[in-house]
Amino acid sequence: YSGYRLGAKTTVVVPETTPAFIRDRLESYKAKVIVHGKQWSEANGLAEKIALEEDAFFAHPFEGEDTWTGHATIVHEMCAQLRDAGETVPPSFICTCVGGGGLLLGIAQGLREVGWT
Repeated sequence: YSGYRLGAKTTVVVPETTPAFIRDRLESYKAKVIVHGKQWSEANGLAEKIALEEDAFFAHPFEGEDTWTGHATIVHEMCAQLRDAGETVPPSFICTCVGGGGLLLGIAQGLREVGWT
């Protein structure tokens, strides 16, 4: 989506287990989708290789401060929506999935930034 919005050439490498609807969605945003490997680590290895060979930016899906900062905006959006609704008390909990940990780290960062810790 970001590449589409920025008008940047975007290549996404996904494993064979990635559902067709996800690949279709990526392609709808003009991304070149390469299916490689049976598991994520194989696809990620190819993505890193392509980025190195093409001297391109590599956006890791869950590692790195820039990624976490992007995920932190979820909490900022929640905070703004609750404030707009007149709510002054933070939520009792936020439930999120945990895979690589990047989303969780971003949520934690966002909680600190809005003062909900």
